[in-house]
Amino acid sequence: MAAKRIVQQPAASFPSDYAELLEDLKSRIRTARVQAALAVNTTEFKPEYAGKLNFYLSAVDDLLRHPQDNPTVGILLCKEKNRVVVEYALRDVGKPLGVAEYRLAQALPAELRSALPSVEELEAELAKLDEEKLEEEVYGG
Repeated sequence: MAAKRIVQQPAASFPSDYAELLEDLKSRIRTARVQAALAVNTTEFKPEYAGKLNFYLSAVDDLLRHPQDNPTVGILLCKEKNRVVVEYALRDVGKPLGVAEYRLAQALPAELRSALPSVEELEAELAKLDEEKLEEEVYGG
């Protein structure tokens, strides 16, 4: 089963090495016969985030999951988390949910940081793509 999204995000074009990575990830998900719901929050973890992710898991189970699939997994990434608050929020949830903190590019080793585009470079590239798309829509090509 191919990975599907309930909420569609705008499509992005990736360099070929990223496209290969994404295809590998989709292949692994198909092989494992598991659906996954990923939520990213730019704030500290709040208990209500667990309820919302549990809602998404129920929707995925109802709309996408096949009887032979493994349980749907929920992954919640937050800017910060308090371990005790997370434990209380997830204590009685019967579905596999995980909460983790994400780190921004400043936390990456220098050799990786230099290999990735900066926020400004990404914003400039996205603006360029938006302009090109607008020109195609207005001028037909």
